Amino acid sequence: MDQDMLRMLAQFRILMKREAGLKVDLQRLVDDADYARRTLSAGEDSDSEALVTLALSLRDRLGLLQQKPVDAGAKADPDLADPAKGKRHFYGARS
Repeated sequence: MDQDMLRMLAQFRILMKREAGLKVDLQRLVDDADYARRTLSAGEDSDSEALVTLALSLRDRLGLLQQKPVDAGAKADPDLADPAKGKRHFYGARS
């Protein structure tokens, strides 16, 4: 773990205690993904911009940021789903 990550963790612990009144176990935050998600979510719900930004940065550094799954019920353009089907031109002189 690099010095920047250690600094972020220490700052997060201090801000969580000051802003949210919660004590954070840093070892568990790094090792337990479920605990990390719950704790970082609590930080993201804070009114403190610094705490929210730090929680999001830590979530990214810990690999807990994920893209939202695509809505399966959403209708997609069938021509875009299978490029071999539509063969429509989207760009060019005759589009």
